[in-house]
Amino acid sequence: MDQLICQCKQNLLFPDDDLKEVVTNDESDSFKKIYSACLILCKEQNVVDFEDLIFMTVKMLTHDEEILSSVQKRYQYIFIDEYQDLNFGQYELAKLISQDNYIVVIGDPDQSIYGFRGSDNKYFKRFAHDRPGCEKIILTKNYRSTQTILDASFQMISKSLENEEKFKVFSDAGTTKKLMIKETATEYAEAVAIGKMIEKFVGGTSFFSMDAGKTDLDEQKEYSFADFAILCRTSRQCDTFINMFEKEGIPFQAADKKKLFEIEGIKQLINACRIMAQSTDVPDELKDCDTEALLKFLCKKEDLSKIIKDNDKAEQAFEKLLSIARLNNDLKSFLNALALNQDPDTLEFNVEKVSLMTMHAAKGLEFPVVFVAGCEQGLVPFAKDGKNIDDLEEERRLFYVAMTRAMDILCLTYAKKRSIYGKSFKRQRSFFIDDIEKKLTQVEKSFVHLKVRKKEKQLELF
Repeated sequence: MDQLICQCKQNLLFPDDDLKEVVTNDESDSFKKIYSACLILCKEQNVVDFEDLIFMTVKMLTHDEEILSSVQKRYQYIFIDEYQDLNFGQYELAKLISQDNYIVVIGDPDQSIYGFRGSDNKYFKRFAHDRPGCEKIILTKNYRSTQTILDASFQMISKSLENEEKFKVFSDAGTTKKLMIKETATEYAEAVAIGKMIEKFVGGTSFFSMDAGKTDLDEQKEYSFADFAILCRTSRQCDTFINMFEKEGIPFQAADKKKLFEIEGIKQLINACRIMAQSTDVPDELKDCDTEALLKFLCKKEDLSKIIKDNDKAEQAFEKLLSIARLNNDLKSFLNALALNQDPDTLEFNVEKVSLMTMHAAKGLEFPVVFVAGCEQGLVPFAKDGKNIDDLEEERRLFYVAMTRAMDILCLTYAKKRSIYGKSFKRQRSFFIDDIEKKLTQVEKSFVHLKVRKKEKQLELF
């Protein structure tokens, strides 16, 4: 229900408007009552949600010419990044405040991946129509990836059914390395194979490296753990890598805000902060405290110190909270930062750890070596029920984003069998991979040899 209300607000729709784009006719009457009640309740409580920030602003600007004129005069030069990710409400707001002003937008319609939030790259494409005679600058020089990675990703995205011209991108980063495609038996074998490759790149000598054998990955360059990223379509896939990395001692960090702040001890601390922020009875000794000191005080007061100290993950999460607290001097701004931060904001970029995240979380980031895991039909492209794909073109764009996070080396992996909700299913390689010319790729099969324990001889009693 909350998602439907969000969709209405993103499309600037009120309860009395025609909502057929959001709900069916059978559900319309009951939904309108719920939507109306929600708006009334928010007004009575004097609160707004994130969608309201634009929803209410557009409403105000369209109904008050004086305020609109004042805003337009104040902001005469407007720059909007990631313009391809706008939803309708954001698009209308940008149009309102930029009317008769100077505006520059930048974006890539092939990287529009937030349809589930209401974004649509049609607004990027509509810009030239909205502003006839605008200057259009096409950037075709890439400063991140090797030409092999660019060629492979261009071939894949060029198969898009969207009827538009694609511009090939060029790079000065020459290399003879091919894009690696690795087949594994299961999702666990996939995690092990990637772990072996990472340790090979960093020159590791664990049991992985000792039984992996010599492979020609990149003999002339060594990498550190911070140079690696593993990208998955769903956060559930990350669990296999987390379990394997923890078992084998490979340092990693997962970009998962929800998991990080729901660890035992941490969630209680955050709740205590929320209660104190709403309280009018704050002890005198805390009124002049900075947020970091306040966190430490609450940690002791709520008897959370031992819980956090006894759990490595909780300690790491607590350190992350302290780092956010140092950037926000009062409790309310600290809680706002926690609410507004996204999954990538939980990553530390000055630590020697492999980064593990979803493809969506990787948007805007780059890493020398990238593994895109689970390149199988049903995951890439994603189908909730394993069969039906909601938006094939957005899935293709998401895979394009994942591929172009790589600077030096890109490896696409997939499993022949995968356990889903406790059942094992045979898998097929993603057809997105088939759109890449074979001459750009190096296909490998990985076999994991499990050690068999010798059966102990039973002692004879007589």
